[in-house]
Amino acid sequence: MRSYSDDTGDCMAQFAVLCEPNVVVLLDENLNIVWRWEWKQGRLNGLEKEAQGNTLLVMEQGGRHWIRIYPMTDQVERYIAAEESYSFDSILPFINQFEVSCLAGMLRASQQFRFIALRDKKVYVGGPYGIGFIPHQMYSLQDGKRILFTSHTSSTMRILDFTTGEITHTIQAGALVADAGVSIDNNLLFACSAMENTLRIWHLHSLQLASKVIHTGEGPNQIVTSQDQLEQLLIHCTDESSLEIRGMIDGQIRKRITLEGAMRHSSIRIHSWIKNYILLSGVNKDPYIAWWNLDSETISSITPLPGKPLRVISLHEKVSFRV
Repeated sequence: MRSYSDDTGDCMAQFAVLCEPNVVVLLDENLNIVWRWEWKQGRLNGLEKEAQGNTLLVMEQGGRHWIRIYPMTDQVERYIAAEESYSFDSILPFINQFEVSCLAGMLRASQQFRFIALRDKKVYVGGPYGIGFIPHQMYSLQDGKRILFTSHTSSTMRILDFTTGEITHTIQAGALVADAGVSIDNNLLFACSAMENTLRIWHLHSLQLASKVIHTGEGPNQIVTSQDQLEQLLIHCTDESSLEIRGMIDGQIRKRITLEGAMRHSSIRIHSWIKNYILLSGVNKDPYIAWWNLDSETISSITPLPGKPLRVISLHEKVSFRV
């Protein structure tokens, strides 16, 4: 099935979803499936859009085999680890300070991350770079040289400068971090804790200063920034099935919403916030992806998925949106 178009087409894909076990689908802005690809071999556990170009990258569990997908042509390239394979827990594409497209891979068990390069049908792995704790998540700080790591075993976050391989900052987060985020202008750092029911805010240029601490609803586990509401962020509180829209600088609540229509569902995750809609996925009787209207507080444009969504990514910095 192929009806994917580029940015000038009538059926531009906006999102890619890796569905359990081995299916990748592309969705348009109305969440119609416009392209589907299935892998018949080893189990896939990673999906990313490469930082340059219109290609998707998936990784087989175990890290030995990688697949680069060109949705425009249905072309697939397979890469095999040149030497020892690594079981990466997650991968992160970014553009480094020299405008080169790179990949970072996180290894929780060894408390390391490594560089990944795909060329000549081989996977080349560089490093290692030590993190100093068991990492849970990693985020590019968008300056081409720094990655933020959080942990499920430490109440700190760490920033690694991969031009030197050194940890430049160890940030006290007060409690275990459920999720973190960076403002679109790359000036503010956010972290929420379900243990404390708090949101913490730092200025990235003065991390030596104490964070601003804001108390939230119960069980905050996601921070979502908007493409359009640049001064606001959204917090998902799972214990109350609620959303809190808060000021990005002061952290004060602007609006509180209860996900009443989604409370009977499980595995709710929020993936994007565009205008007055959020993109969420979950499982009712079957797995689905849907738009939630923040004004009417209802679910719309529900699309069944061929399996539980493992990874949902936006294909464009600004999504063309006509729900």
